[in-house]
Amino acid sequence: REELMEVHQSSTDLLTCLKRQCESMHPAIAIELSIGDTPTCSVIDSKDLKDIQEMRPGNFVFYDVEQAEIGSCGYDDIAMALACPVVARHKSRRELILYGGGVHFSKDRVTDTTTQPGRTVFGRVVRSIPDSLYWGSVIEGMYLRSISQEHGIVVVPPEEDFDSFSVGGILKVLPV
Repeated sequence: REELMEVHQSSTDLLTCLKRQCESMHPAIAIELSIGDTPTCSVIDSKDLKDIQEMRPGNFVFYDVEQAEIGSCGYDDIAMALACPVVARHKSRRELILYGGGVHFSKDRVTDTTTQPGRTVFGRVVRSIPDSLYWGSVIEGMYLRSISQEHGIVVVPPEEDFDSFSVGGILKVLPV
């Protein structure tokens, strides 16, 4: 939160300074400040927007894995998960192939900085709730490792029962 507030304050100060300079050079032109910043929007109060006339955050209404990773929301604040059918299983590699790739997700990704620093993550798998559209918590260590146009590869950690995932079953994945 503190780091996000510092970024917001620094950006606002720079924009306000630029606005004053432009207005002094062109007094007939009314300049309004507009910012679009999901992380900042998640942590500021309206009093922090005193010099801003417009706030237009990108994915603030949905959130995603990237926002959870940087701390502007929690995983339980993410508003949507993709329901992807399992189309193949590779037990020896502990990998599942999903019908869920670049056309279903975006090709955005995050670099893990927590459990396995440096790994690329295209989505986080969450626990399914039987007979429900809702989902549970993130399954630690289970993530969408890579994607192609139509398919994705999910890594199943050793703590999870690989045989509980079957072809035709549905995995719910939080997008990046």
